[in-house]
Amino acid sequence: MDSQTKAIAILVSAMVVVVAVFAVAQEMVLDRLGTDDDSDDDEVVASQISSVSDGDTFVLANGQKVRMLSINTQETGQPGSAEAKAALGRWLGLGRVTLVRDAVDTDGYGRLLRHVFVKDSEGVSWNVNVEMVRQGHAHAYVFGTTMLYVDDIFGAEREARENGTGMWSPSPNDVVISKLQSFEGDAGANGEYLVLRNMDDAPVNLRGWTVKDQWTQYEFGSATLGPGESLTLHTGSGQDNATHVFWNYDNGYAGARVWDDSGDAAFIRDSDGLMADFYEYGDRLQ
Repeated sequence: MDSQTKAIAILVSAMVVVVAVFAVAQEMVLDRLGTDDDSDDDEVVASQISSVSDGDTFVLANGQKVRMLSINTQETGQPGSAEAKAALGRWLGLGRVTLVRDAVDTDGYGRLLRHVFVKDSEGVSWNVNVEMVRQGHAHAYVFGTTMLYVDDIFGAEREARENGTGMWSPSPNDVVISKLQSFEGDAGANGEYLVLRNMDDAPVNLRGWTVKDQWTQYEFGSATLGPGESLTLHTGSGQDNATHVFWNYDNGYAGARVWDDSGDAAFIRDSDGLMADFYEYGDRLQ
């Protein structure tokens, strides 16, 4: 074989190797993402896990924190938080972990915002974000900039809610949200409110109960609802009494609001963290 022929043979062999490697890489991307060929633009990174912070945050071996996209779990110390943290640890320990980037790379705290996939020992690829919601350890918390797996997240939440799974386990108390009013006109923060009504035949002590939207939470102090009675929780400031209590919500500016006009969700939990009522309206994308 002359030198020119040998050079051509080497070049052809190299091209075959490159094509084979590209095909394997493309197969890996499609397997992780479950999308079509335009997924080539998405970032796919396999990483080692150092520690789990809570049910939706963990730390890579290089110290970089990862905040899982489209979900929110109970904060540390709240009912269900330890279970969520343990569940995430189990998922991350199943096998090779892959992080998938969406439209936004990091949050204001410098944490990577990622969809998390794990491939188990049988070769099954799991969307951990979705499964944490499906198992009732987290609820949907989707930003408008998020492009991937939105329907999967909300579908998993609906399934968990209908089955009373995890955080959706029902409270024995029949306390419901009878009205939710988002910000209205010039009424200020107190023009925004939520009304709870006790549908039970016995009084309900609300101490330790919580009202939560998709990310911020209020905890009741000394308050009791008699049978058929209602209690209004205002977003703004004021003096609590038997029928009106005040969140005193302050997000760094006057007239800060909790309930979004375009859509939101309200979670009412008893002192054991069991779900008394859930109310959603409009478009829940943040």
